[in-house]
Amino acid sequence: MVFDDVYVDILAEWKRVKGKGVLQHLLAVLLGVIEGLGDFVKLGFIRQMKELQLQEQTCTEFLKNLLTVENYFQVSTEDNDFLQLDLNAGEDYMYGGLVTVRLFDNDTFEIEIDAVPTISGLTVIKKSFNGKIRDVILGIGQSADLANYGMTSAKLYIFPVKDYHTFEFKPTPFPAFGQYFGNTYNNTFAAIPGNHLRTQDNQCDDVVLINVSINLDNISYVINGKDGNDVFLLGPEQFHIDGGRGQDSYFIPWYGGFTNIVNFADDTAFDSLFLTVS
Repeated sequence: MVFDDVYVDILAEWKRVKGKGVLQHLLAVLLGVIEGLGDFVKLGFIRQMKELQLQEQTCTEFLKNLLTVENYFQVSTEDNDFLQLDLNAGEDYMYGGLVTVRLFDNDTFEIEIDAVPTISGLTVIKKSFNGKIRDVILGIGQSADLANYGMTSAKLYIFPVKDYHTFEFKPTPFPAFGQYFGNTYNNTFAAIPGNHLRTQDNQCDDVVLINVSINLDNISYVINGKDGNDVFLLGPEQFHIDGGRGQDSYFIPWYGGFTNIVNFADDTAFDSLFLTVS
């Protein structure tokens, strides 16, 4: 590309001195080279500014989206107007590493996300919603924090002209954790089985992507049932479960993780424990 710029400018200067002496032609070539290199540098500077501006805009918008609770889950309709709450869906579910979900008996629910990154540090977001939630798919996100936050300068030659905010993301040191509280419906709490590979946009520029392998063994859940006949579909994660009242059922697969079940309740309902073997 630099050769194209130089060639065009040399040709323009050569035509300007056509018919003159050898010295003028030599000066025309030199001037064309200088102008061509200058054009190339200026085009590179403009391209650099556009790239940094896009990166800053993308990162700023991404941080704004992380402060929106609705981006960490999806709700789908089941039978009899019941709803399923999926914490492994939504635009930014993979960043929901510290989650608290409360289902209420008045057909509302509340979601709280801890360790959400902002420019000034980590924060907590929380919001309540209307919805007849019965079943919940447990989240496996990983909280992220800002890394290498600072200013990047667009330079013309060696001179800085404009500064842009740039940063990257890194996983927080907090282990993934979810706390869930059921309502009086017959809730089903379902863990995601197996190991998973998540794609994380580390540099927030829509170009550089990093694959992050999630070790489900390191995820911990605290689940509190209530008065319904609840079902707990467990996985390789670590669980502490209090089923509460009702005829509850616990399904532990052969690859299941450490599980602690509190089976005490002030009723006479019969609970069931199902174990599978490989």
